[in-house]
Amino acid sequence: MSLRHKRGFTLLELIIVLALTALLLSISAPVMYSVLPGLEMRKSVRELTAVMRYARSAAMTSGEDMVVTIYLNERFFTVTNKDKKYSLPDQNDADINIETVESESPSEDVAGFRFFNDGSSTGGRITLTRKGVEYDIDIDWLNGRIQQTETDIE
Repeated sequence: MSLRHKRGFTLLELIIVLALTALLLSISAPVMYSVLPGLEMRKSVRELTAVMRYARSAAMTSGEDMVVTIYLNERFFTVTNKDKKYSLPDQNDADINIETVESESPSEDVAGFRFFNDGSSTGGRITLTRKGVEYDIDIDWLNGRIQQTETDIE
């Protein structure tokens, strides 16, 4: 069998494929990097909402008050009787703003939301804003229900 009839790729073909792959990666990497903070933000909002719902449910089940405490400067939150710290979006990202309204506040940098054994709460709102998108987590004081909304702001 002659060399012309053997199948395979030439070195030139492999080099072209590798060059195209490198070009695509160099173009897509910055795009993916800019998307990651938005994904981290959505993850944190979902996690905070879930922990709030857990605290309400645990207060009703156990008969004891549960408090979700948010440390605004350190960018993390905790829940009563759990040693775990849940992180909020990175404080090095200057585009992210976190505000609380009507919280049970021991200080300016700490916000607390208490859930009672009857399902009610102290109520309040947490707002996270980043580059034209606002996430609100509303806690109804009467029934303790937690609602999350996402709004595009201009």
